[in-house]
Amino acid sequence: MANKRFPADMADFTATADRVLVVKADGTVGYLNLDAKYLKLAGGSITGILKILRTTAAQYTQIDSEAGATTILSKSMVNATFAQMLFSQGNNVGDREMARFDGNGNFVIGDIATNNKLKVVSLANTSYAAAFLYGENWGTLIGTNDTSALRYVLNVMSGVSQSGSGGTSLFYVRADGNIGIKNTSPSRDLEIGNPTLNASPFIKITRSTGNMLIGVNQNENAIYSRTETDAAKPFKLIVGSTDALTIAANTNATFAGTVTCTTLNQTSTRETKNVQGEFEDDALSIIKNLILHKFTYKNFEQVLKTPEVIDEEGKVTTPAEFERVELPAGPDDQLNVGLLYDEVESNPYISTGNGSIQVNNLLFMALKAIQQLQAKNTELTQRIEALEG
Repeated sequence: MANKRFPADMADFTATADRVLVVKADGTVGYLNLDAKYLKLAGGSITGILKILRTTAAQYTQIDSEAGATTILSKSMVNATFAQMLFSQGNNVGDREMARFDGNGNFVIGDIATNNKLKVVSLANTSYAAAFLYGENWGTLIGTNDTSALRYVLNVMSGVSQSGSGGTSLFYVRADGNIGIKNTSPSRDLEIGNPTLNASPFIKITRSTGNMLIGVNQNENAIYSRTETDAAKPFKLIVGSTDALTIAANTNATFAGTVTCTTLNQTSTRETKNVQGEFEDDALSIIKNLILHKFTYKNFEQVLKTPEVIDEEGKVTTPAEFERVELPAGPDDQLNVGLLYDEVESNPYISTGNGSIQVNNLLFMALKAIQQLQAKNTELTQRIEALEG
């Protein structure tokens, strides 16, 4: 290999720091000093500044050690056509480019242009992620100085093009703190679903005993809850450890404790009822034979019986087991008057068949009993008047 020599216009020997690189036939590398004498590069280092010049004026790569900097890689001027700094394998830049800094200081991996400070493009990555951020103790901090509703902190999207256009937002964190799931304009702390789409978004809670679905029927403005595999499971509202409200699949509701309301209405149009004739049973006898009891409701608590078992991967292999434990009665427990389901279970007008009593039916049966009693009183009055006449 012949010595590499450089034209005189490629080095400014009036500048004390300029050096011209020389590669000798034996593969050793050195440089020419200000006296044009060749000095072998010892230990792979150069004292001062190394410039690799091109034939184009003012185009060069500089490696220096200015005060306050360890290493500086720079190009003397910004050119929008070419990368400010290019990293490649081999000498075929078109096929082997790994990354680049553009003239605006943006860093690009896997692409050639971006308006973002950092862009990573991973094509054909069918079996691995495009990026991986790992912290042994701390995770990843994503933030913005803005706190308005006009900008976002994080926007996770699908269907986006390589240039960053198009796509659908899946998870949107707005700068004012509101979070949207499939919604880029959340008006609350958390808003799920796109209000412009005719869809019924739902929340799925995965459990070892069956997945729970909580959703909204958009056409009826109704909230529903059921298990994923069994729609007949009841909906429960639990306060503390007590099943405060249980709504069965047949819409029968069971309350634990006292129900207080300003009005109690029953849907009563013919369009909502299959009328089967007038009630002619002896309501007076039914009401007369009922036994009223004084009672307080029992209180229960769910107590952990067996803790869950988690494997090395953090998956629950055995779910936790709980047992229902009755709490002792307290002095503040409210005293009530009512019926025992066990004593009226055989009466289809009073019993619901699942441990509850149809209070509405009792009310109307009492009304019927009053009517029947009034009819008997009228009949007795007529008989007395006939005897006295």
